[in-house]
Amino acid sequence: MVAHKNVPLSVFLHVSNKRSFEFYANIINKDKFENVVEPNAASIESFISSLDYQPRQAYIDGLLIRRDQEMLEQSEFDWMTSDKRACNFAWLYLRKSTETDLVQFLEPEGLFKNRHYSENDTFENLVITGKPTNYENNLQDIKKFYDLQVWGKSAKKNLMSSLEAIWTERYQDRLNFAWLNKKDDEQCEWAWEYTKRNFEESGFFKPIKPSAMYGAIYAVLDCWDVGVDTKKLFSSRFKKAWDQKVYRNKQVGRSPLNVYIDKDSKKMLDLMADRRHENIYQTLERLIKKAHKEGF
Repeated sequence: MVAHKNVPLSVFLHVSNKRSFEFYANIINKDKFENVVEPNAASIESFISSLDYQPRQAYIDGLLIRRDQEMLEQSEFDWMTSDKRACNFAWLYLRKSTETDLVQFLEPEGLFKNRHYSENDTFENLVITGKPTNYENNLQDIKKFYDLQVWGKSAKKNLMSSLEAIWTERYQDRLNFAWLNKKDDEQCEWAWEYTKRNFEESGFFKPIKPSAMYGAIYAVLDCWDVGVDTKKLFSSRFKKAWDQKVYRNKQVGRSPLNVYIDKDSKKMLDLMADRRHENIYQTLERLIKKAHKEGF
């Protein structure tokens, strides 16, 4: 392919987004064993333009071949792009996968038995972002993980299909907490702290906003590889812990009162509370305040 002087290099490299720039920058920097370019048009074009004409053409052709052989199409990510919960699950699943896990995904039929895998292939070592974990950053990290690998498209597609199949299975047994409100910041923060106390995998997430904590909670539980009954038991404990917190909050500023009254007085108290749709303690408080105001 011949690169004409007046045509932007990005046209020949089929660059249309940041992901493409990062893909090419990674290849160039690995070729040169140092960071010689940044993932942007100006930096990549400056580097390639510095090459002599013939090597330049060959280098561009080589980049295009690597793109065709290694870079997954955007459609491969559609199942997680359209579903935030699926994306967060995929991020955590890949984040905690070891090199042994990757071999099982990539070699279901021994197709890559001669390929050497190491910790360098894992998500943890390839994608070190330091960014807060949220849906947008998680999706970007997943794409970066796939693009930084040099396995070839067939292996990457195999990993992707395996991951999607696991998500489909987990989705069938997913937990949904009707009481957990994504828009309730205080509740999401409490629920996230509760999740962190119960699941070591929570440490992989660094959410800042309560909405990101909400997504992380479900990701942790979706990645929890246990039976349905165990998940339901946890769900019950989770809800009970929240109800207890709500109850304790309501008791702030209140003092316990243990008294005995005759049965007739108790019936009258129940009737008064029922007619006003009150709890008994609310009726007692109202009557006491009224009597005090009127001058007991």
